[in-house]
Amino acid sequence: MQQFRPAAKEGKPPKQLNVKSMPGLDIGPDELKAKQKADPTLRKYWQLADKSVDGAKQQFFTEKGILYRRYCGKQNTDNLIQLVVPNELREKVVSLAHDTLLAVHRGAGETINRVQQEFYWPGIHEYVTRYVTSCDLCQRNVSKGTVVKAPMEDEDPEVKTAQLSKMSQI
Repeated sequence: MQQFRPAAKEGKPPKQLNVKSMPGLDIGPDELKAKQKADPTLRKYWQLADKSVDGAKQQFFTEKGILYRRYCGKQNTDNLIQLVVPNELREKVVSLAHDTLLAVHRGAGETINRVQQEFYWPGIHEYVTRYVTSCDLCQRNVSKGTVVKAPMEDEDPEVKTAQLSKMSQI
């Protein structure tokens, strides 16, 4: 099988792609278990793990010592199995879903959908929204038509009239 290489100009090597490095993603199952158990924000979910609740849209369970969430969607047709992410790894997960070459800096909604296909943690919506809205590249490239202008302040008409009359006396 031949390897695909982009065509380069004669005598020049092909230009390298600028791909962001993500250190710390080479985490094994034992390290993941330790991070999940050490995270105080997940303590409640460890207590709920493997307790069956009839009719619940979500259920937490463990498999090989790793905490997961089973979630049934609105029509009980979407049955997602999501890895519960410890606090220490959340930024890396969102960065992969938002900042990488294939993610193309989509908005908060698209990024949340992408993350929630595989992952869960408490406050995931707020976390992802805050991450995307603080993304420097997204802020610099936002369409100017989508930026909402600040509303003008409503001033008391009597105060405004008094100010105008003082100015006219000068």
